[in-house]
Amino acid sequence: ALAALGLKTGGTVQQRAERLFLTK
Repeated sequence: ALAALGLKTGGTVQQRAERLFLTK
């Protein structure tokens, strides 16, 4: 699930991390 969200956002590692934190 986390990986899927990262791919959807399609951004830098930093942005991906922010998205993961927001989802949590």
